[in-house]
Formats: sequence, structure tokens, C-alpha cells
Amino acid sequence: MNVFEIILSDTSIEHTVVDDYQVEPWKLIFETEDLSTLFDMTPAAEAIAVIDAAVARLTANSELIRHVITSQEKLGVRGYRTRLLAMRRDLANYPGARMSGVLEV
Repeated sequence: MNVFEIILSDTSIEHTVVDDYQVEPWKLIFETEDLSTLFDMTPAAEAIAVIDAAVARLTANSELIRHVITSQEKLGVRGYRTRLLAMRRDLANYPGARMSGVLEV
């Protein structure tokens, strides 16, 4: 299992789980071949810009992304959008936050 990790403060961390069956949709959404190089202690403002672009891509390409979502995924395209917006919200609420991931746990 992997996680996107948002370090909100010295004592607070948020994780978004990326199960093995979710890797391919996330790669399409973020337009990357390797999720582990997507964020590397990226400041909140920069990470928000990447997430905003991913939300736009998800909206524009929802049919393509829907085809790579496996039957194990119960939340579908809407679930990916919800997770992206939750990550964005956390970053917006903590301007000093940093984002890393995907990290293997």
C-alpha cells in the first residue's frame, strides 16, 4: 500500500491511501509515469497547482479514467475527485504544509 502524505505541521500528518489497484488511475489523473516522484516535500501552493491541474484533467477525461478503474474501486471517478479535493482543502487550510508521495507503507 502507498500513501500521499501531507505534512500539515510538526505534529499533524494527513494520508491519502493509494491501493495497488488505484495506481494506474492516479498516474493518468496526474499525467505521470511514477507517482513516487510527483511530490517531494512540495510546498502547499505548488502542490495545490498540481492538484488543480489534476482535477481539471479528471473532469475533462473522466471517460478515459473510468476505463482504467478496476472493479475493486467502489467510489469511481467521483471518489478520485473527492480525494483530490480533500488533499487540496488540507493544503489550503495549512499554507505552511508540504506534500510528499506516493510513499510505500
